[in-house]
Amino acid sequence: MKRGSSLACALVVVAGCGGASARPEAPRAEPFATSADAILFDGAQVFDGERFAALDVLVEGARITHVAPEIEAPTARHVDGAGHTLLPGLIDAHTHAGMEPRSLRLAAAFGVTLEVDLFGPPHRLGPAREAEREGHGTELADLRGAGTLATVPAGHGTEYGIPIPTLSQPEEADAFVAARLAEGSDYLKIVYDHWAAPGSDTPFMPTLSLETVRALVTAAHARERLAIVHVGLESDAFDVVSAGADGLAHLFSDRAPRPELVALMVAQHTFVIPTLTTEARGCDVDGNGRTVADDPAIAAWLLESDLARLRRVRDFDRREACFETISASLRTLRDAGVPILAGTDAINAGTTHGASLHGELAMLVAAGLSIEEALRAATSTPARVLGLEGRGRIVEGARADLVLVEGDVSTDIHATRHIALVLHAGREVPRPAPIPADPSSEE
Repeated sequence: MKRGSSLACALVVVAGCGGASARPEAPRAEPFATSADAILFDGAQVFDGERFAALDVLVEGARITHVAPEIEAPTARHVDGAGHTLLPGLIDAHTHAGMEPRSLRLAAAFGVTLEVDLFGPPHRLGPAREAEREGHGTELADLRGAGTLATVPAGHGTEYGIPIPTLSQPEEADAFVAARLAEGSDYLKIVYDHWAAPGSDTPFMPTLSLETVRALVTAAHARERLAIVHVGLESDAFDVVSAGADGLAHLFSDRAPRPELVALMVAQHTFVIPTLTTEARGCDVDGNGRTVADDPAIAAWLLESDLARLRRVRDFDRREACFETISASLRTLRDAGVPILAGTDAINAGTTHGASLHGELAMLVAAGLSIEEALRAATSTPARVLGLEGRGRIVEGARADLVLVEGDVSTDIHATRHIALVLHAGREVPRPAPIPADPSSEE
């Protein structure tokens, strides 16, 4: 189907709408006897979490039951995928979902079926997992998170007016980590950030000592939890990777990674969530905020308050050279085989839940990743690295978290924004009606 044609074409119960799709010649298998709620995606190009292929996909209940070049399932609801691309449900590996009530609903509407909250109210994590287990709330993205981050008094994380526990000494680390897991945290988030204003040696905010970071990482690993560390400088990254950190939240912009850091990250399988959207704003260049807000495929579904937040840009006077350092560092890490996870840092200024991940994908490609590499960063890689079983792949037995989009994503990463249908655990996610460009024109 060409863009601009009726979305109903993608949702019809009979095949044949939208024109021919190139399919491999293969004998059809015997028809499957399917359950009453079975859905067959027929004729779409499929990104299975690793690569593109021409496949049919059969969903029964909350699971993908069959994936093959040709599937016969006469009693299933047929979704004609001609001219479309079928993706796994997207994963945003760095958000702050607990800061806004609409966050998980907005994420799901844009095909983000799971968010990882790397600093948010821990009391949201348990109920979200319970709803997921019971099959409720499929109109909301699923949630994993770190709850309260580890920081010092007056350190990053304390500036939002929300009282949080802090620590100052390595001896406090074990009890701190135990308390976070008792709150329901899936991961440990740590702050180690010595970033200072240009020309200054004084960091913007106090931060943990390296000895305390090392003790926190040790305590997390003793409980089989990943330790993800917010860093500001390349030297911060080197310190925390040397201390055993599993992942870096954000990618430093002050210098390229030294070869010793790259080698250490490869040896220890350390991942990075570059959050290009947020880092670009820190460099005073437009990340994806304005471009996402100005894209009709996205803007029509957002409130004016969402669009206003997307258009906010800070002025740190660091400009394009700063962001090119980040992009070059990302390519260096990619070339070395460091796992890259897509994350937006929503709900910071310049971002919004769900929509911003589509902008992040485009930024990853603009920074030098291939389209397949960018899509892996939002599907199979975070699923594997963060222990999200059954996510991020279109394979038999995986969860039926799927996003059908108009267009050929293999040649245009922006096609992910043209969403025709979202399934979450096998159920269709309701999308709100598009918001009129001129609300005063409504009857």
